[in-house]
Amino acid sequence: MNFKSTIANLTVIGLLIGQSLFAQNMILTVDATIDSPLFSASDSIINPDFEILELSGYQNIDEPRYKLISSTCLVNNDPLRVIHFATGKLNGDTLIIELLETNPLYHHRITIDVLSDEVNVKFEMNQSGPAHERTYINESAEVTLSSNAFLKGKWVYGKLLYKSTMVIDGHETPLIVDGYFKANLE
Repeated sequence: MNFKSTIANLTVIGLLIGQSLFAQNMILTVDATIDSPLFSASDSIINPDFEILELSGYQNIDEPRYKLISSTCLVNNDPLRVIHFATGKLNGDTLIIELLETNPLYHHRITIDVLSDEVNVKFEMNQSGPAHERTYINESAEVTLSSNAFLKGKWVYGKLLYKSTMVIDGHETPLIVDGYFKANLE
């Protein structure tokens, strides 16, 4: 079996289980000196969830009109594909960070799971238009966090560099997500 057919078989497996395929090269580092202008910024933008509900005619919406920008991650260095929002929570000993963006063109979700000194990154994307089955072949992820002491109510600051290949209908598209994030732990 050659490399291409192995990838095709793994792609089918990925479709069947509906998840990203795991990468061998996921690296977690802790660097207390990590810095970005995002970390001290308090800029907000209109919450897309609020806007969608409001445009759909809902009233008394239980969502804030504005939302803190907590991520600068770009997908393939495309300014139309910036991921603005990050959330963080502790589930037992696992830190779960989600980077989210929904707009009229794209829905992006990146989940970063940190347990001890191990990290796993999962990427999901949907586009407006016809639905397509997507498979992500993870290649590498580098996650840098400002600390490994995670406490509810505290902020986690970090940087992500994620590389994968998205397969849609047999066509492969490289994906690179790069940027900073901050998340207040729930």
